[in-house]
Amino acid sequence: MQNIAIRDFFNLNRKTTALTTNSGGQKALHFDPMDFSSLFNYREPYQNVRMNFDLLKKVAKDSVVASVIITRVNQISSFSMPARLLELSSSNSLGFRVIHRTKHPKKWSKQDVSHAAEIEKFIYNCGSTERVDRKNNIKRDNFNGFLRKIGRDSLTYDQGVFEKVFGRGNKLLEIWPVDGATIRLAAKNNKEVAFTQVIGGNPYVNFSFDEIGFFIRNPRTDIYSKGYGFSELEQLVKTITSHLNAESYNQKAFTQGTTIQGILNIKGDVDPETMKEFRMQFKRLTSGSRGAHTTPVLQASGGAELLNNKVTNKEMEFNKWIEYLIKITCAIYQIDPAEINFDFRGGGNDTAPLFETNPEAKLKHSKDKGLRPLLANFAYMMNDEVVGLLDSEWMFEFTGIDIRTESELIDHRNKELSSYKKLDEVREEAGLDPVGEEEGGEMILNPQLAGFYQSKSQGGGDQQGVDSELDFGSEEGSRGSEQDSLWQ
Repeated sequence: MQNIAIRDFFNLNRKTTALTTNSGGQKALHFDPMDFSSLFNYREPYQNVRMNFDLLKKVAKDSVVASVIITRVNQISSFSMPARLLELSSSNSLGFRVIHRTKHPKKWSKQDVSHAAEIEKFIYNCGSTERVDRKNNIKRDNFNGFLRKIGRDSLTYDQGVFEKVFGRGNKLLEIWPVDGATIRLAAKNNKEVAFTQVIGGNPYVNFSFDEIGFFIRNPRTDIYSKGYGFSELEQLVKTITSHLNAESYNQKAFTQGTTIQGILNIKGDVDPETMKEFRMQFKRLTSGSRGAHTTPVLQASGGAELLNNKVTNKEMEFNKWIEYLIKITCAIYQIDPAEINFDFRGGGNDTAPLFETNPEAKLKHSKDKGLRPLLANFAYMMNDEVVGLLDSEWMFEFTGIDIRTESELIDHRNKELSSYKKLDEVREEAGLDPVGEEEGGEMILNPQLAGFYQSKSQGGGDQQGVDSELDFGSEEGSRGSEQDSLWQ
């Protein structure tokens, strides 16, 4: 009877699902119809009870993973200042800006400039209200803290979450980072609730779609993923477990080592009492922490000898194994090992320089592979969840990842001066005062153009063209033109 009841329950579910999906519109199933976690009005992210957000939080404390995460978080947070403010002190800076979707910045009106600054101020303060909530005795993060918190959660769980607070007229007032490990997607049969905050297995707060910004970087079509992302740590569980075991093995070798380094064999007749005292004294001198690497002392006839029992090539194998695990971890996180101070030379591409005189040069090696996609995802999140609610005609973007060094910038400006830009235009971009038309500010510093303007100012282009045709092929005429050009 029990088997029949279970079969009827499954058949009922199938019929209900069929009626729902065939009612019109989109038909494909995006979630497992046999998922029993929906009975709790929210979906748990993992089928396997051994895999959960608490486990990922513990795994993130691994030394290599922690180094990768803090490096990326520091890099992301370096873009937390408005580029408009930083340009006042430096034209070569990292930050963010708000731009119009259809207007070029040179065509902005004063109202456009003021509106862009207003949106940037909202983003930098994570709201338009006072940052201190005196009622709940809490202070709202600025954009630096916001990026650090959301970035860490994203790199740990692939789930960055923040709450959006609205005022009158559904006007967005504040954004608050929320612990991503506590947010669950609501079950599909719950029409009014989109997210639920679950703490210790107990649901506490429900949110609608408008109230929560839910950000994942690695989406999947897998129906068993239940709409959650695919964290790098979830992909690296086996690798990180191996690294933890290797570190534990190495640590125990120094504290609780059982592998003996050698055997001391004393040959000859020695008094038992003297031998006992020697063993005790020798053990105190040579044993490591918790008795690690204790050297056995034997007694035989004919002198003394030390039998070496240490195998050296095992250390090389251990180093290669650790190096392999670190490289795999960095590969999944799309970061060069040199960025976390593991400079493995002899394989792969040339490593980037570790020490540079400016922050932009430090990002050269990994920006295309890891940092650029990460920033692009964060920019999409800000446009979709924040800026789009403030004004859909404007968009958010990070700036400075492609900014050149000072020497590269000077070379680039020289090329612009010799091709299509006037001197005063380049000086204005560099934050310098124009020199004026009388001092050559309206000139393009191109030798061919300079010669053209010079010849044009000497009596008109048409007459000069006639004179040049008359002098062409004449030796005296060519000598005369050469002499005239010397004195002009």
